[in-house]
Amino acid sequence: RLVNGKGFVLLRPASSTSSAWRPHIEGLIIAALATAALAALIAFLLARAIARPVPKPMKSPDALPAAKPNETPDETPNSEASA
Repeated sequence: RLVNGKGFVLLRPASSTSSAWRPHIEGLIIAALATAALAALIAFLLARAIARPVPKPMKSPDALPAAKPNETPDETPNSEASA
């Protein structure tokens, strides 16, 4: 910009330039905190949905056939090895 036909140079102290960044940094920190809170909420809701217990199991463990204590897996009657 010209003032009285000459160039005009505005000099500012270095301490005033750091204060120019302050509103931007504060906004970034607020946005980062809001994003972290939203991510934590979504993670909590997903974890609850995944960890929710199964409402009705297909078979109870009591309904499974009991194995004899002396039998090994190869000696069971339904084994493919005995076929």
